[in-house]
Amino acid sequence: MGASFWRKLRKRLVDLKWILVGLGWLVSLVLGYIGFDRYFDAVGEMGSFWDKLYPSLQLFVLQSGQVSGPIGWEL
Repeated sequence: MGASFWRKLRKRLVDLKWILVGLGWLVSLVLGYIGFDRYFDAVGEMGSFWDKLYPSLQLFVLQSGQVSGPIGWEL
């Protein structure tokens, strides 16, 4: 693979950077929600949609979402 390939790839990735950032954010949010859903099930607590979404959002803003006990790979 020549230098031309890497230049084209770099330009393409730069063009798509915000789409890639958005997709990464969405995947992280979904995994966070799934992780907190499984966490609530593991500790025997009921949690509403918002109880799971809020700490998932905190993973981005506050780098939080601290939990104790069993933690799945999603978190």
